[in-house]
Amino acid sequence: MWSRAGMPTTVRTMPFVAMARPVARQEYALGIYTCCGSTSDAGGSLFAMLASYSSERRSGASNYGRYSNPALDALLDRSLTTYDQAARTVLQQQASRVAVEDLAVIPLYFQLNAWATRKPLVFTPRIDGRTPAYAARRAP
Repeated sequence: MWSRAGMPTTVRTMPFVAMARPVARQEYALGIYTCCGSTSDAGGSLFAMLASYSSERRSGASNYGRYSNPALDALLDRSLTTYDQAARTVLQQQASRVAVEDLAVIPLYFQLNAWATRKPLVFTPRIDGRTPAYAARRAP
């Protein structure tokens, strides 16, 4: 699709372990990156993906495009030190809105996972979308 829009592209697929270093060194002009946190709280993912990159603060570790917005950083900082869940959620929503309005990332798709088991197994899906074998259990 990028080539059709006049931007020649070369597609390279690789496992994350091979991709991580060159991406962190900003050797690619564009990438598709999927992520999902392991909790229902968006703060950790937002801090890793959209906070301004800083090795000192340990922020923006997965902010490969080096997006930076002090207003978003302030909202994330407040959310990470707010213990009230409802107030933290509001701050995270505000931070998300700032990122969307800035086009900090361009969401291309939202992956939907589906799982199936056969008797006598049961599996409870995880919020992070991972499917570890140890999570399958024999039905009671």
